[in-house]
Amino acid sequence: MNGQIHEYDGLLFGNGLSLNLISQLQPLIKPDKHYLLHIDGFLKAFITNQLSPREESLIFKLFYDKKDTTNLLFFKKLKETFKQYYTAHDSNIEYWFGADLFTKEEECDYDYPTIRTSFPFLYNIWHEIMVDYLTYLNFTQKLENFEESIKSFVRRDARIFTTNFDRLFEGLKPDHIHGSFVKGIKKKEELIFTLRSNKTFDYKCLWGWNGIGKLEEISKIRKIPGYDTFFDFDFFFDENLSLRNLLVYGVGFQISGYEERLSASIPKYKEPTIGGIVDEHLFIRLNGMQNQRQLKKITFAYYSDSDLRHYEYLSDYFGLSDVDFIKSSSLLFSI
Repeated sequence: MNGQIHEYDGLLFGNGLSLNLISQLQPLIKPDKHYLLHIDGFLKAFITNQLSPREESLIFKLFYDKKDTTNLLFFKKLKETFKQYYTAHDSNIEYWFGADLFTKEEECDYDYPTIRTSFPFLYNIWHEIMVDYLTYLNFTQKLENFEESIKSFVRRDARIFTTNFDRLFEGLKPDHIHGSFVKGIKKKEELIFTLRSNKTFDYKCLWGWNGIGKLEEISKIRKIPGYDTFFDFDFFFDENLSLRNLLVYGVGFQISGYEERLSASIPKYKEPTIGGIVDEHLFIRLNGMQNQRQLKKITFAYYSDSDLRHYEYLSDYFGLSDVDFIKSSSLLFSI
């Protein structure tokens, strides 16, 4: 099918939309600054001392109050920890944390606790540095053009939701159903939502290695006063939400890392099961909305044939009805 103007009264988008935007901006940016466009490029520049002095200083100040010998040593160790991590891994931490969830600490080839704790802080500061750079380049109009092209495919009163933490599309006024990065973050504590103990805490953005776990975290977060300052959970709990045709764009629904580890050794786990999809809680909610007649039709935008097969399988597995599929390239989102 071909996307029609104002066809959708709902949009749920993920990181694929951000990647689309960045891919269009990249040719307009000088090559020696391309590392700012991707978290992997940014962190690889960090661990090889290729960031600008300002960028490195922002990271240092994020973690430490003063620049003394002790903190400089800690900072050096942080770099070494991420350098070890990047020998065989990447920024897809929800996958890798799942893959190594049951790996003994002495058998893991990187410092699991430190990476798990520190990565969200670095992800947030990278996002701020990237947005500042795009603003410096006077790309505001290009970002607005991209948003306007999205609006041409959805109704004026459409409900828009995102799993993204980034704030690249705030002109769309999306509900951040997993929370969002802290704007203008200076200290890592600003990203902490609540402390559970001296060593564990929740962030203002929701991470997890499977959808069931995320759904449990959402239920816990809802019990904390003031949660709705940082999280928009209407997608999951609004009984008055009613959509005729929801477009799902740029949400990969990847297999959990631990599911793939199991499937490598246990034949019965060759296919995704409950608990085996990183964002399966979204499928559970979509099924529930259809059962409650809050949602009629779902349209998945797919990038490749393998994506299409994946969406078809999951739609059938989770019992979705009235499902359609559209090639993402036919949705002309453009700067």
